[in-house]
Amino acid sequence: MSRFDRRTFLKGAGALGLASLVTPVVPGAAASFLKGRNPLQHVIVDLQENRSFDHYYGFASFAGKAGVPPGYTQPNGSGGTVAPYHFTSLTTPDIGHNWSATHAEYDRGAMDGFYTTDGINCMGYYTAGDLPFYYSLHDTSTLCTNYFCSQLGPTWPNRFYTAAGTSGGIRSSSTCSRTPT
Repeated sequence: MSRFDRRTFLKGAGALGLASLVTPVVPGAAASFLKGRNPLQHVIVDLQENRSFDHYYGFASFAGKAGVPPGYTQPNGSGGTVAPYHFTSLTTPDIGHNWSATHAEYDRGAMDGFYTTDGINCMGYYTAGDLPFYYSLHDTSTLCTNYFCSQLGPTWPNRFYTAAGTSGGIRSSSTCSRTPT
């Protein structure tokens, strides 16, 4: 399988842009066609900070296959395992989300380094009773469950990806304090 790099992406985006210039043969035809047929009224992107899907929605009935499976545990590093538990406070200590912590959690795809990297706080979850606003959004909205950070790393490189499609090679949030604006 060939690597999909930035140059390939930009070529494709350019081709789409060019195609969009020649497509509207009849002005307003596309808008007229879609008018009344598109049920979308708003697109809201909820960009959370240092919280995983599992913390917020892992045990929600509507999470389906994206939720935490029954009997799920993480290795504790001493031969045993640790099961998820319900958070008893809405304020919790920050879990590791720098470059080295996220790669240790991911563990080359084994996804078994969360507890050994972060301790018990990574295993907590909330329910609808804890987060009524977020859960109420599900009644009128679609929850996209298969979206992840662009870079397995900290805050600012991922914010750059969201805004610009690249982190510009930045892998650390501390680098941002030295980045000119």
